[in-house]
Amino acid sequence: MTKDILVITGHGQGPNGFDPGAVGNGTNEAKFLREVFVPSMKKYAPSNMRFHTGRDVFAWKDAKTIMADEVIELHLDAGVSSAEDGHIIIYSKFNPDNIDNRSVNVIKNNVGIRYGGVSKRNNLYNLNKFAERGISYRLAELAFITNKNEMDYMFKNGDKYAKELVEAIINAKTVVKEPVKVENIYKVVKGDTLWSIGRKFNATVKDLKAWNNLTSDTISIDQKLVLKGAKDLTPVTEKEPAKAPVAVPAKVTYSFANKILRLTSPLTHGADVLVMQQALASIYFYPDKGGKNNGVDGWYGTLTVDAVERFQSVYGLEVDGVFGPATRAKLSSLVNK
Repeated sequence: MTKDILVITGHGQGPNGFDPGAVGNGTNEAKFLREVFVPSMKKYAPSNMRFHTGRDVFAWKDAKTIMADEVIELHLDAGVSSAEDGHIIIYSKFNPDNIDNRSVNVIKNNVGIRYGGVSKRNNLYNLNKFAERGISYRLAELAFITNKNEMDYMFKNGDKYAKELVEAIINAKTVVKEPVKVENIYKVVKGDTLWSIGRKFNATVKDLKAWNNLTSDTISIDQKLVLKGAKDLTPVTEKEPAKAPVAVPAKVTYSFANKILRLTSPLTHGADVLVMQQALASIYFYPDKGGKNNGVDGWYGTLTVDAVERFQSVYGLEVDGVFGPATRAKLSSLVNK
């Protein structure tokens, strides 16, 4: 029997806004995967390979309901500029299967591997939930978005990498499929509602929600909506529902203590560290992406040092893992606009 294969892209549109994921080298994780890598995979994907790119699976907790025989979730890693290579993450109590091993070989042949190619974890929501439900799942860190050489390679050779990954998943050679019609995309602006957008493109609210896997009428500024087959024709006849407001995130101000924070023994812990971690996480420099509360716990440990170093590397600061005056000033300028 042919297996139902589902490819998921990490991060994206969540219930409280858009999460771009890791950032580096002129792009971000959600954008690169959705606009560069997955379109290349689709060129070679067989009919039993589906793609879930419309929203953030983790933020919406879609792992509770997704049905598939095999799931592979795509990500890009982040670290200091010299961090490199990719790997596959599987549930801690499992051993790598054939798809995992073939995928590791593809990663190895394109950017190289770390952790021997496979790491086992039990602190990621999607990983745990799919294991609990008995669905075969792995998370693929394809490369480091913060490594210039690897991202240059990804932009230049992404089509080759994507083709080889598809072939590893299905264990067969592929050919380029005939191009399919590109779906229309609409970006939400201030004042939009699903009803008003539907009037513009001759679509119903029900259509828009179905095409975009929406469970409510709430939409966000800059959210991208798929308009499958919609046309700018005569407005449809549909009674306007009560307006669901466009979600505008509340302004948060981060007040940093005028002190230097660094790795110490025993570890520094408290509100000053917590505020700094929350500010870093707000611009997607998570201490422990995908872990409990993304690693925001008020402890200045090695994971927080890594987040600070990634931030320093991206913004041209001295990379020392110390939250000092220069790093504090730069972070404040970004999060307290």
